[in-house]
Amino acid sequence: MMRKSVLFELKEIDLLIAREIMHHTKISENLPLSPVQARIINYLLEHKNEKVYQRDLEKFLGLRRSTISGVLQTMERNNMIKKIAVQEDARVRQVIFTEKAISKEKEIQESLKKIENQLEKDISRKDLEIFLKVIRQIKKNLSEGNE
Repeated sequence: MMRKSVLFELKEIDLLIAREIMHHTKISENLPLSPVQARIINYLLEHKNEKVYQRDLEKFLGLRRSTISGVLQTMERNNMIKKIAVQEDARVRQVIFTEKAISKEKEIQESLKKIENQLEKDISRKDLEIFLKVIRQIKKNLSEGNE
């Protein structure tokens, strides 16, 4: 039996997850969220009692400023988030949910939870722990290569 490539297996999983996110996160006006937008929303939900800045999202997602800026602009156009200037530093923007996003919070959380449950279906807790350990090691290996 031919050994499958870790690289291509991970890429295939990434594509399948992206499709699921797009399918499960259709919100009002039938507007699906991209995987990056879903991760941003999830981050904002997990940190809703804290101030979140664009640079926090850049660091969390490991994406360039220009990439995050473009995604946030799309989310602003779709009335999901607002970027507001910080009084102490005009160069810094705080990212907050709009009323529209707040009203959809439960729906968004439920969609993300469904995807998570689907991913973990029929996987034992032990196997899931091993998988997560391996994924963390792969991420570490890749980040060491970029130093």
